[in-house]
Amino acid sequence: FSPLRSLHSLHSEKRRLNKRYVHYNLHRNLVMSYKLFYGGKGFIISFSGIVSIDELNEGNGDIQGHEKFDNHRYQIVDLREADLSGVSLEETEEPAGTDLFASMINTSVRIALIVSDVIAHTVCQEFVNKSLAIGSPWKYGIFYDYDKALTWAKT
Repeated sequence: FSPLRSLHSLHSEKRRLNKRYVHYNLHRNLVMSYKLFYGGKGFIISFSGIVSIDELNEGNGDIQGHEKFDNHRYQIVDLREADLSGVSLEETEEPAGTDLFASMINTSVRIALIVSDVIAHTVCQEFVNKSLAIGSPWKYGIFYDYDKALTWAKT
């Protein structure tokens, strides 16, 4: 078993499919807790299970490193099946900063965060507050309903 070779194979498969993949974290031999889709000028990333800030950052990195990133218009971040209880409010500073740099490449993006509980809502609100405080030009919305989030993101 060669982790480097397997990692290369996974990245090749991810690029080949370009629509749906589950990202494998070979360092911990765990399946990551998200699925990423691209279509219609937007990304949809869905998280499930117990999700750490590292997994959120990794999913964010997959979007920002995607070949369609420069021209996409929206991101749907579906956290309804995710447990964010292990993510501290302080940790939201990193994805906010990463997004600020990414916004220099693509300034017109709408981020719709879909939550189902107060913990996820609180973490997302802190992320939005930090993003806006450091000057992100992106638009953010927090929703409890998928259809409303998608409609808002596509406007």
